[in-house]
Amino acid sequence: MVNKLQPLKQESLTKRTITALREYIISESLAEGFKLPPERILAEQLGVSRNIIRESLKSLEANGIIKKYHGKGAFIAAFNSELIASNIIFGLKPSKENFMEFLDFHETFEKFMISIIMSKLNQSHIARLESIISEMEAPRVDLPAIIRLEYKFFNEIIGVLKNKALRRIGLIIIDFFLQLNLEMFTKFAHLDPGKKKDLIIQYNEIITSLKMGDPDGAMEVITARYDYARNTFYDFD
Repeated sequence: MVNKLQPLKQESLTKRTITALREYIISESLAEGFKLPPERILAEQLGVSRNIIRESLKSLEANGIIKKYHGKGAFIAAFNSELIASNIIFGLKPSKENFMEFLDFHETFEKFMISIIMSKLNQSHIARLESIISEMEAPRVDLPAIIRLEYKFFNEIIGVLKNKALRRIGLIIIDFFLQLNLEMFTKFAHLDPGKKKDLIIQYNEIITSLKMGDPDGAMEVITARYDYARNTFYDFD
């Protein structure tokens, strides 16, 4: 028996207005800080009510595209990878199964980033990476702090990229994993002080491979680090 077709839903006027405003921002290449036309002008140009414009602007602000200031108007917002990552992570159930799946993806992403920046690193980049590792070595650095420093490390790596689109995607992924890890690790993980030293050794080995321009060496260390993490570094009991 053929399933009954469901009536099509007409796209709301607010949704179409949001789409039109987004397309306007993209097509005009509006930069951070650019002031959008007043609500009255936008309403006239799009042929909708000011209430529809207000609701549409609220949606754009909630998604980090614009920033509204009382009495001043709406402006193009700075790129906010943390906000985008928060929207992605919303609703994900913290669980050991999810943790392991995301750990697999994290490993793949890390290897990809290391491979594409290998030839672009200079001594200044290396020095900043070494400085982050030194922060990890501080005696009172706990698990959440280690997690934040790991992502500080990879934010530094992403900053090497000249491709703006790839850099933005990388920052979104980094912020996504930071928030996810802080949520999941504090529920499931336990940091052993001795194993913290092992982690720092592995990061130093990655830096050595970067200095030598040895991608295979870096990949081996990353593989070993994630295998170690899955098997011993995190205690889910």
